[in-house]
Amino acid sequence: MSAAAFQGKKDRHLNVMSSSGISHWNLPDMCECVSEAYELVEQGHLANEDFEAVMFANPVRLHAGMNPDFFKGTGLGAEVEKLMAGGKLN
Repeated sequence: MSAAAFQGKKDRHLNVMSSSGISHWNLPDMCECVSEAYELVEQGHLANEDFEAVMFANPVRLHAGMNPDFFKGTGLGAEVEKLMAGGKLN
């Protein structure tokens, strides 16, 4: 369903985020969730920039939009700062 959100006009896309079983107790390998999600790019259903939006930019927009310091001090902090500085969250 993520790919459907990116169909049509670019200015009308939904701010879709990934939802997975990555933290579920019965997932033997957390890496499988991301590689499964990336199959949408490999199969031509999503462009790389759309995948980046689903997996990173849209969640950052949600959390940092409400609290710009949400990711500060985390492993993602520097990448979030770059994204915000580049104006890609508007």
